[in-house]
Amino acid sequence: MSEGPVELSAHTGTYHLTAPGTVSPQLPTNNQQPTTTTTTISVPPPGFTAERTDKMAKEHDLPYFSFLNSPTVSLKAAEHGRPFQIHRDLLASKSKTIASAFDRGFGEGQKGLYTFQDTSEGTLARFIEWAYTADYPAIIKPTEADEQTTIKPESAQTNGIKDDSTDDPDEKTVAPTTTSGPNLTQENHPLLSHIRLYIFCSIYVIPDLQKLAFDRATTAFTELNEPTTLDTQLAVIAAMRVSFRKLLPSDQLLDWLAQYAAYNVYNLRVQRGFHDLLQESSTLSSRMVLSLRAASTPPWKAEPPKYEFVHYAPDYHYDDGYD
Repeated sequence: MSEGPVELSAHTGTYHLTAPGTVSPQLPTNNQQPTTTTTTISVPPPGFTAERTDKMAKEHDLPYFSFLNSPTVSLKAAEHGRPFQIHRDLLASKSKTIASAFDRGFGEGQKGLYTFQDTSEGTLARFIEWAYTADYPAIIKPTEADEQTTIKPESAQTNGIKDDSTDDPDEKTVAPTTTSGPNLTQENHPLLSHIRLYIFCSIYVIPDLQKLAFDRATTAFTELNEPTTLDTQLAVIAAMRVSFRKLLPSDQLLDWLAQYAAYNVYNLRVQRGFHDLLQESSTLSSRMVLSLRAASTPPWKAEPPKYEFVHYAPDYHYDDGYD
């Protein structure tokens, strides 16, 4: 008498595990059925991922009707940013740190407006979209309001006063005024956008979104693998710079980035900005040492470099939104 194999029969949304008991493997006779032990477990149907399950669970925790009748408050990125509306009860459920600013009786509570001095408009927009949908876009598409607008002068006078500084007394030259929205090229960079959002969540204590941003940031670095072009090298350095400036030394992302920097030291060391970052951040340099290999030869046997390279200083600048 031995136990037969475990059989798996699938049905819509549920799987039944049937383990034959200690019965004879012969076919039943006289309508006699073999003794079986059945265990039923609930398994999501195909396409129902764990991420989607977590998403629906979060949405279920706070149904829409529970906050839609609450007043809205405005969140704005820096003084020049546009105010974004969000329901107050929803905000409180996602970040008590931000919501508490409206309960202190200061200007934020009276005006219903909180201004962030340490984040970008794109990061703030991603946070608000995640608050409503449990997801955020990697790419922010420009709108008509974001597109650059040029305002041309209509007359030769300004505020009714003629400009006498021009050669022609009847005409004056006025430089057109140009206004623009956020720099979406930088806002949508696959490395910097997730890193900025991760830092935002670290500052304002939003653990669920922080975990999502961590997964997407590390995925972006993984897909990049090695930064072999100037643009990718500078982007990696900018992402590491803002991370090591703003995150606590105990943050798990810093260990991950230090390991990534050690893995790509041959690609990053050609940039002056990377050497500046190593001097600025002892946390990065000390953690990289733990992952680097020893030199292959001692200094008395090492040959001098064949070429002398001067410091390369391109006009690099990635606005991290936190300076």
